[in-house]
Amino acid sequence: MHSTTMSTAAHTAVLDPMTGETLLIRPNRDEDVRDPFTPLSSAHVADWSAMVQRLDGMGWEPSEDDNGGTLDAGETADGRAILGLYCPEPIHEQCDLDRLAAASADLMREVDRLTAMP
Repeated sequence: MHSTTMSTAAHTAVLDPMTGETLLIRPNRDEDVRDPFTPLSSAHVADWSAMVQRLDGMGWEPSEDDNGGTLDAGETADGRAILGLYCPEPIHEQCDLDRLAAASADLMREVDRLTAMP
């Protein structure tokens, strides 16, 4: 696998540019800090915006579930949400299902490694 990792203060993305598959690890909700002056704003919301802007600038975007929402790809051992993302123009545009499945499994192993409890 040819993955790369990109992090902001609270989010981590594990990207596979060969297939376009990506997993984004969300931060622990209990560790968020609310903005006392702006309703519905917080440290995690601001960090999410920064991560999405960086990913978007590189051509990555959230995968959608059947209802048009963000694709839930599971959660880490410590309960953080994992979201699916993709790049519509990967290096290998003609990946077969076996290659995509292997890439997804490799990405999940990397997520497990990155989030392993000490």
